[in-house]
Amino acid sequence: MDKYTCVTLLVSDVADAAAARNIGVGSSRGDVLMFCDAGDTWRSDKVRVVKYLFDTHKVDFLFHPMTTTASIEGISFNEKSLPVNNLMLSDLVIYGSFIVTSSVAMSRSSIVQPVFQDGLTHCQDYEAWCHWSLKNKNAQICYIDEALGYYEKDNGLSRQIDKRLANHFAIALRYCYQVGNNAVKIKALLRNAIRLLYLAAK
Repeated sequence: MDKYTCVTLLVSDVADAAAARNIGVGSSRGDVLMFCDAGDTWRSDKVRVVKYLFDTHKVDFLFHPMTTTASIEGISFNEKSLPVNNLMLSDLVIYGSFIVTSSVAMSRSSIVQPVFQDGLTHCQDYEAWCHWSLKNKNAQICYIDEALGYYEKDNGLSRQIDKRLANHFAIALRYCYQVGNNAVKIKALLRNAIRLLYLAAK
């Protein structure tokens, strides 16, 4: 690590993933924070693409798809995928957790500490993005319709589906009532009721 002077290695006895992530956030110094979970990797041009968008547009939160195929390298993102008004909380409570943590970049000015809820063993990221959206209602969101990262095919999440669904429903229900639009509330409640019925039927 000595030759990488721009890298700070943090060592902690904390076993909780949320606490470890929050330590990293608290120790960071840059204007833009990017996350990369264990086992995940970024495409070689991701940092340059993200830096370009944050430098040239008033982006507060950026995310993109992830893929399990690392066979295509290059520079590719859509100029049309520029910041849009923040409707992310509505989409999150209706459609669920569609944001991969390792795809996220956020501006320091938009961070609300703690970013991740300590002690939440499943769906930490889902709760974090719902909370962020609630606290940053006027933020600018940028979605890049291009996979700029890769994740492991077998990361263990599928083996914990019951706990994930239970936490997912609880988080969606909590933030559903924070959305002002009644139509969104009804749609979110119906979709999440279906998820709960699926869990009960198992």
